[in-house]
Amino acid sequence: MKFLLASSLLLSLLSLFIYPQYTILPLIPLLLYLSEIKVKSFITATLLILSIPLDNPIVYGTVLEIALISW
Repeated sequence: MKFLLASSLLLSLLSLFIYPQYTILPLIPLLLYLSEIKVKSFITATLLILSIPLDNPIVYGTVLEIALISW
């Protein structure tokens, strides 16, 4: 839980300076974790594959956090 809080906060602060349009995005894994919603593994794999060509570390980091909490 502490790792998820720290990484969501860090990604939010990072996105605030680098990609301001993605500021809310890093909070999605935290909301999923707190509401105890499980994401299916095929959805996580699809999100990972789709986020690689975007070349955006905020999107990729958010998807990796979702993969960590769904595993």
